[in-house]
Amino acid sequence: MPLKELLKDRYKPKTYKDIVLLDRIDRYIHSKIKEGNINNLLLSGKPGLGKTTLANIIVNEVDGISLFINGSLDSGIDSIRNDVINFVSHRSLQPKFVIIDEVDGLSNSAQNSLKSLIERYQNSTRFIFTTNSGERVIEPLKSRLAFIDFDFNNSEEKIELFHKYYERIEYILKKENIEYIDDNLKRLIVDNFPDMRKIIDEVEHFTVDGVLDYTENHKNYEDTISNIFRNIDNFEELHKIVYSLKTIQDIEKIFILLSNRLNYIEDSDLPSYISIISKYMYQHKHTISKQVNLLSCLIEINSNCKIKTN
Repeated sequence: MPLKELLKDRYKPKTYKDIVLLDRIDRYIHSKIKEGNINNLLLSGKPGLGKTTLANIIVNEVDGISLFINGSLDSGIDSIRNDVINFVSHRSLQPKFVIIDEVDGLSNSAQNSLKSLIERYQNSTRFIFTTNSGERVIEPLKSRLAFIDFDFNNSEEKIELFHKYYERIEYILKKENIEYIDDNLKRLIVDNFPDMRKIIDEVEHFTVDGVLDYTENHKNYEDTISNIFRNIDNFEELHKIVYSLKTIQDIEKIFILLSNRLNYIEDSDLPSYISIISKYMYQHKHTISKQVNLLSCLIEINSNCKIKTN
């Protein structure tokens, strides 16, 4: 019996009208596609915001062909010298695009080698790179790219994106005939925001017999977050809490909740807090011990950020 297609695959955007973007990004990309004037791009932001999906859609919208490289897997300069040079050197009547996902995973020498390729093949090829953190991309390469920040810059953009996410998830639920309670759906989105992939995964995970049931699960995670901040300066208790999280999904959930619980941190320390969370969320994907990574994150938060006492 074949496996059923996952919701995140079934509803992965395939055309430009399907993708959820902030208005400022939508206006910019839509105008470039309409004009047929695509820049070399660096798409930066948290996981699940649609960076790689947008890169592939741009190629499809202009009837192009592409070479895709995962920078975290093919990180050496040999991938650039062999795969990229062979691709860009090949003549084609269609627009050519080199998409490098997680370009920050490339070595510095590999990133450096891209500079001359961008300039040499500017008349035939466009380069689109994605990264979870623009800080890990070398400046000489960034200066040759149009930077697009997928992260929301203020509370208005956060609210805008939340409403768009809600509309998209509500559409999926209705298409799949899944019953839901509005408040529970909003809570699920908040707890996993802004990772759209994770939100759709959670919808599928917590849907049983055509009903989305998220209430009790949410309460357990909220209790864990409250417990973490209550014991942030108690290493033994923190250790117990972290190692009570048994699955990778549990730890990912805690990271997402931490990134959205800014109300626990004094305003003056919010930049440090966000930077710490971002660093350890990035490391989470690559580290062997997920619990050690989370515990290290909490220790660093306690050392560098003042927790509100109320």
